[in-house]
Amino acid sequence: MNTKQLQLVTYEQARALKKAGFDWETDDYFAERPGGAFHGNKKINPPLPSNDTMRPTVALALKWMRDVKIFHYSINFDVDSSGTFYIGTIMPDEIENVFPSYEEAESALLDELLTLITSQQ
Repeated sequence: MNTKQLQLVTYEQARALKKAGFDWETDDYFAERPGGAFHGNKKINPPLPSNDTMRPTVALALKWMRDVKIFHYSINFDVDSSGTFYIGTIMPDEIENVFPSYEEAESALLDELLTLITSQQ
């Protein structure tokens, strides 16, 4: 994993974000064309063609979750056990999983929040 760049969401996360209403400007997107999806990279503003999907960084998607969907959460570092990260949330069902890197914890947190949003729709 390249630690000098922010991690982009996966195709599945991008599709779930689109379904949840994500509409912030991004530099990347997934284009849906006959034969499958491909990754595009250019400054692009919403709205995209209906088949295309914005591809934000995980950090931007989580900021959108905080600012628009008003989710409160945290990613914590556990210094007592070989340097692992875990997710803590202020939600009825607390998410507690352990991950070897902050980036993996962020991505897992986004998956959990997207699952919560789509189950409410």
